[in-house]
Amino acid sequence: MRFLPGKSTKNCIPETTGKLQALHHDKKSVASINFWDMTLTFHESASSGYDSGEDALKAVLYLESLLRDDWDETQTLDHPLRSKLVQASEPNYLWLMHFAQKLQKLSTTKGSEGVIKKLAIAAEYNGALAELDFALKLHLGGIRVEFIEASPETQTPDLMAEFDGHLAGLEITSMNLPDEAKRASDAFGYVHSKLFYNKVTGGGVICDLRTPNHVRELEHVVEGAVDEALRKNKMVKRNYPGLVTLYVAPRDLAHEIPEHSRGKFRTWSRSSLHKKEQIIRKIQTKGKSNQLQKKEPGLLVIYDRFLPAEESIQFFEDPADDVGAVLATYPVLSALILIAPPYIFESVTERAMSKEHRVYIEHSLPDREGERIIVWKNKHGDFPFPEALLNALENYPRNLSRLFGSSIIGDGADAEDAV
Repeated sequence: MRFLPGKSTKNCIPETTGKLQALHHDKKSVASINFWDMTLTFHESASSGYDSGEDALKAVLYLESLLRDDWDETQTLDHPLRSKLVQASEPNYLWLMHFAQKLQKLSTTKGSEGVIKKLAIAAEYNGALAELDFALKLHLGGIRVEFIEASPETQTPDLMAEFDGHLAGLEITSMNLPDEAKRASDAFGYVHSKLFYNKVTGGGVICDLRTPNHVRELEHVVEGAVDEALRKNKMVKRNYPGLVTLYVAPRDLAHEIPEHSRGKFRTWSRSSLHKKEQIIRKIQTKGKSNQLQKKEPGLLVIYDRFLPAEESIQFFEDPADDVGAVLATYPVLSALILIAPPYIFESVTERAMSKEHRVYIEHSLPDREGERIIVWKNKHGDFPFPEALLNALENYPRNLSRLFGSSIIGDGADAEDAV
């Protein structure tokens, strides 16, 4: 594996090494460095050493064509996508190729250009990614979808979709504060990369990444644990009170990690407090707004990057079902969809379950990812629930694999994909 900016630059292109060190450590220096020029130069050299290198370089060039014009050089170090763009490895190259294929597939969808551009802005990346992710689920499921441009004069939904000839408005939102989501994404990406590329197994509990200092402390703990586990060839337990309890072991000693943490990470954040109340507030806020019109079905989609598997099951099995009760008082909403997006640490159990008006879906995705989805159908809604939506959610892994098996970036999207 090779990194563009990193603590070690011995594998970087010689003439750029000094600039890469500045890019990694000094925000003030970033303004004088063109991130995309450096990234392209790096991958033009590094990609030649990998099986997927040629196609991965096409993917990087495609991403550059989409994002460069709106990229803020001063925010590069804070951008969630940066960690993916600055490393060369076979798994990371596959991820970049797949990410580019997703965006290319959506590029012919009406209104997508403005949302894709938001991916270039660090503070808007996660919100835009959620909209694009859900739109792709529908699009690959054969459902016509359109992105609606926000207007200061009129409240509008984020997406419009057509189910069996009937339009529905979709509002896509998140349970997490943007800064918190960004910090978590950066931290989890670092931990995952550190464990995976050092060929060790890890697990434990990570809590409340309130500040960048907490992320740096977490990285320090992980780095020390991995180093000790490899150097002494043993299972290592490390703790930073209030932040992390971590277990790391060489893969052949993974059995020494307690079963409850072997290959699993439990997370907690401030957003975990009163989770049910947060979901209910989202329903109340969106149900009362004018973003979802009463003349057509409304669908509320909530992405939660801190929703562990056990909480997902609890929501699905909750006998009282307070979420469903509140949803029933907003008949303009045909359904609530709660999604825990790709979660790199937890093992995934393939399953789909139904209970009264609730549906639980859990499945793995390419690139060592997976997701959990809970659907609440509104029994008291003014409009019937669109069953085609459920089919699109359940078939997403198969549809995604079919997309990744199609032509590589640079060959152009099929004309019939236009929506």
